[in-house]
Amino acid sequence: MAEEKIACKDEVAVRAVLLFVPVGLTTRLLGIWIPKPLAVAVSMLGWMLAIYWLPTRTDLSLRRWLIVVSVSTILSFLLAVFEPDMF
Repeated sequence: MAEEKIACKDEVAVRAVLLFVPVGLTTRLLGIWIPKPLAVAVSMLGWMLAIYWLPTRTDLSLRRWLIVVSVSTILSFLLAVFEPDMF
């Protein structure tokens, strides 16, 4: 049972790492029309919500995933505000 939970957490971590490419691309595309910090936050929010419903769903509850998404979105927005050249 414990090994299954560890595998599930690893799966979520792999999914989150795989988001770097699409988030970067959509951030640059959205950055044409909206301010860069907002583009980063919108891109992060959209891709993190979309990745939850991939065909191999994780055992992580939607409530916990929404907390992870919210914290990640806020942190990415703040990072984009204070380090605008990063994205």
